[in-house]
Amino acid sequence: MNRTQARPSPRRLLGSLALVALIALGGLAMVTRPTSVFAQDAEFVAGDTVVVTADGDGLNLRSEPGLDSEVLETLPDGTVATITAGPEPVDDLTWYEAEIDADRSGWLASEFLTDAATIDPGFEAGDVVQVNTDLLNLRDDASLDAGIIDTMPSGTQATVLDGPVTADGIPWYQIDAGDFGTGWAAGGYLALVEEADGFPAGTVLVVDADLLNLRDGPSLDAGVIDQLPTYAAVTIVSGPQAADGYDWYEVDSDAGTGWVAGAFLASPADLIAIGDTVQVIDGDLNLRDAPGLDSEVIDVMPDGTQLTVVDGPEDADGYTWFQVESDEFGSGWAAGQFLQVISTDEATDDTSDEATGGEESSLTTAETDSADVAEETAEEATPAGTPTT
Repeated sequence: MNRTQARPSPRRLLGSLALVALIALGGLAMVTRPTSVFAQDAEFVAGDTVVVTADGDGLNLRSEPGLDSEVLETLPDGTVATITAGPEPVDDLTWYEAEIDADRSGWLASEFLTDAATIDPGFEAGDVVQVNTDLLNLRDDASLDAGIIDTMPSGTQATVLDGPVTADGIPWYQIDAGDFGTGWAAGGYLALVEEADGFPAGTVLVVDADLLNLRDGPSLDAGVIDQLPTYAAVTIVSGPQAADGYDWYEVDSDAGTGWVAGAFLASPADLIAIGDTVQVIDGDLNLRDAPGLDSEVIDVMPDGTQLTVVDGPEDADGYTWFQVESDEFGSGWAAGQFLQVISTDEATDDTSDEATGGEESSLTTAETDSADVAEETAEEATPAGTPTT
């Protein structure tokens, strides 16, 4: 199927690939463990996605099961983790090993964890939401036994029509997901667009800086793998992780996989202007006769197709649309989130200092006068899995 939904903005449940593998087996594990939905002493299995629910007090992440083990950090309520091992009964508590992200893991007391799928986000009809996990099943009814209409990738936006309806211990919402159709999805894997937490895994972004350092860790002290030029496309792998005044994201790029400061990333649509030459990125893209997901598809443009922007932007259905044209496909409208600028219509003053980062770039003063930003922008030339539910 052609990709018509964006994976832009912003949110993710960590470790969902393992969870989705479990649910894909017919959802039986979730159905046969109803106590994990409401019981305080929850029972989980490896791969479950859980959320810290400690009444606002936070939950200690420990090096080993037990109250006498080292506290690695205190996780705030709402922290998402993936169960990797357990249970281990110690000190009258049930402990599970969990992974917060690629660099943080430890043991948590299950009494303060809740199955992510069972949390009702409290949406109302008309709310615009987006998929907050790698892949999410859109079903024809509010049940794990209902037929699957389609699977929606991370970042897919939809409008809430009805719900919640609780079935199998899960709050379900009926949503209109554009070309994916209308159906029911588990509310625990949806997030309000304005409340989405950072960029979700799978989001395609571009560099919004002269040069951006690709580092081997989420820190200004981490080694520089390479430098990504303006408009370079990256795909979010994980994050964010806060360090040195930045939110850092692990990304895939043409230069390899590494970490970049999220402050210097932007949606591809944000950098497009009339007259720019752009190319299709992240797979095939529909060319439509008007802005919006309900407009007619004129043609399907393959990845790498080059186009000239002639009008826009126009906002519709959660996307930013541009009218584009080419000799091969003619003229039509495309979602800017999947268009990458490769040349602009504006005159540029690419001095040797700016090109090499030898002098402080305008990004430094535009952001802050801190030494950290100066290091990142001047001294070092700027910084599919199985469906869920």
